[in-house]
Amino acid sequence: MVQKRYLRKILMTFEQLLYAVELANHQTLQETAGLLHISKSGLSQSISQLENELGVKLFKRTRYGSKLTAQGKELLPLIKQMLSQGVSLTKKARNLGKSGQIETVRVAMLIRC
Repeated sequence: MVQKRYLRKILMTFEQLLYAVELANHQTLQETAGLLHISKSGLSQSISQLENELGVKLFKRTRYGSKLTAQGKELLPLIKQMLSQGVSLTKKARNLGKSGQIETVRVAMLIRC
């Protein structure tokens, strides 16, 4: 059994993870926000919230763009993996819903700190 002191409530969203991946790909808030059809400030706030929750800076932001930090480069593959698993879960849940086996799926992740 996992001890409670190692558990932490995770509030990050798949949307925030997607934003981080897209910012890593395009490296500017303006271009990324445009592609995602959100405001530049909304994108910045979302990335900042994700960084705060993770306790690490994913991006170094300058007036010339946003580049992944060393920690960001290390976490990016895990972020992509989580997004991929989220897509797989959604597909599986939709297939189960079509067959009438399940109507609601709730997802929770426990991370040891």
